[in-house]
Amino acid sequence: PKIIIGSSTIRGYVRELRDIYHIPKVVRVRDHEAVEELPMGQQVQVDWGEITVKNKEKKPVKLYFITFVLSHSRYKYVEWLDKPFTTRDTIHCHEKAFQFFGGI
Repeated sequence: PKIIIGSSTIRGYVRELRDIYHIPKVVRVRDHEAVEELPMGQQVQVDWGEITVKNKEKKPVKLYFITFVLSHSRYKYVEWLDKPFTTRDTIHCHEKAFQFFGGI
């Protein structure tokens, strides 16, 4: 049987375990800074996303995408899947994007 638990329940449980066993909460701060501007055609930004659309029968279907955007020209390449991306899918999409952009 599947048990559905809210995220606040899990956070409370973990908080209680930390108190009982004196486990410190490690806060990781990510440093963000501007990347040095590279020559045209040498930098691409990659991101994943998902969207829910309706199919022909008007039922919701979740689609997943990966998008590549060249930094200077804003030229774009997108791949769509009907399932979440695996590492293999991601690598394959990178290879196809490089081929599409004429890069290596």
